[in-house]
Amino acid sequence: MAEPAIAPNRPIRGYTLTVRFTGFDFARIFIERVVRADCARCDSPEREEFCEKPAARVYYQDCAEWYACCPDHFPEGEQWCGSTPFLGLVEMLIIPGERFDVFRASWTEAERRGIKVTPYYLEEADGV
Repeated sequence: MAEPAIAPNRPIRGYTLTVRFTGFDFARIFIERVVRADCARCDSPEREEFCEKPAARVYYQDCAEWYACCPDHFPEGEQWCGSTPFLGLVEMLIIPGERFDVFRASWTEAERRGIKVTPYYLEEADGV
């Protein structure tokens, strides 16, 4: 896949990875790979502001609702208590930098074709 278009003079806050999967088992393997690569941004529902820390674990509400979480923001509630079915799409927020570059270099040719990488900018980053 081609490098994402970068807008000049706009500070990049990170990237969004968007990938389609035929089943949740494949998606879960990918999600865990991104977290192990130490480049997924904390997206925990427990955070009260933008968190720059890399996620260390994934909190699964159900197949359609899950959160990559840093150790400081990992929810204490029960996991797998939801019932929403997986709809085939995974979106993850990525911390830019060397770890992501190394992770992206490890992608197969099929992954390069199937993973959409979109930059998001400082002013677009969520406040929570």
